[in-house]
Amino acid sequence: ILPIIASAFWYVYGVLHPLADGYPGYIWGLDPMYPGVVVSGILFTILKRSKN
Repeated sequence: ILPIIASAFWYVYGVLHPLADGYPGYIWGLDPMYPGVVVSGILFTILKRSKN
Protein backbone atom coordinates (compact mmCIF):
# COMPACT_ATOMS: atom_id res chain seq x y z
CA ILE A 1 0.00 0.00 0.00
CA LEU A 2 2.97 2.36 0.53
CA PRO A 3 3.80 2.61 -3.22
CA ILE A 4 0.20 3.62 -3.93
CA ILE A 5 0.32 6.26 -1.20
CA ALA A 6 3.61 7.65 -2.54
CA SER A 7 2.23 7.86 -6.09
CA ALA A 8 -1.04 9.40 -4.93
CA PHE A 9 0.79 12.05 -2.89
CA TRP A 10 3.05 12.84 -5.87
CA TYR A 11 0.02 13.17 -8.16
CA VAL A 12 -1.98 15.37 -5.77
CA TYR A 13 1.02 17.62 -5.15
CA GLY A 14 1.52 18.03 -8.90
CA VAL A 15 -2.12 18.85 -9.56
CA LEU A 16 -2.25 21.37 -6.73
CA HIS A 17 0.97 23.09 -7.92
CA PRO A 18 0.60 23.47 -11.71
CA LEU A 19 3.30 24.96 -13.91
CA ALA A 20 2.76 28.14 -15.95
CA ASP A 21 1.58 26.11 -18.96
CA GLY A 22 -1.01 24.24 -16.87
CA TYR A 23 0.87 20.94 -16.72
CA PRO A 24 1.06 19.48 -13.20
CA GLY A 25 4.20 20.61 -11.36
CA TYR A 26 5.45 17.29 -10.03
CA ILE A 27 8.34 17.21 -7.56
CA TRP A 28 11.64 17.15 -9.51
CA GLY A 29 9.56 16.89 -12.70
CA LEU A 30 8.99 13.15 -12.18
CA ASP A 31 5.66 11.56 -13.05
CA PRO A 32 3.91 9.86 -10.10
CA MET A 33 4.70 6.35 -11.36
CA TYR A 34 8.41 6.63 -10.54
CA PRO A 35 8.15 7.25 -6.77
CA GLY A 36 5.84 4.24 -6.51
CA VAL A 37 8.32 2.06 -8.38
CA VAL A 38 11.19 3.25 -6.18
CA VAL A 39 9.24 2.55 -2.99
CA SER A 40 8.35 -0.92 -4.32
CA GLY A 41 12.02 -1.63 -5.03
CA ILE A 42 13.09 -0.47 -1.59
CA LEU A 43 10.43 -2.59 0.12
CA PHE A 44 11.36 -5.61 -1.99
CA THR A 45 15.03 -5.26 -1.06
CA ILE A 46 14.33 -4.80 2.65
CA LEU A 47 11.86 -7.67 2.88
CA LYS A 48 14.06 -10.01 0.84
CA ARG A 49 17.04 -9.34 3.13
CA SER A 50 14.97 -9.86 6.28
CA LYS A 51 13.91 -13.36 5.12
CA ASN A 52 17.53 -14.49 4.67
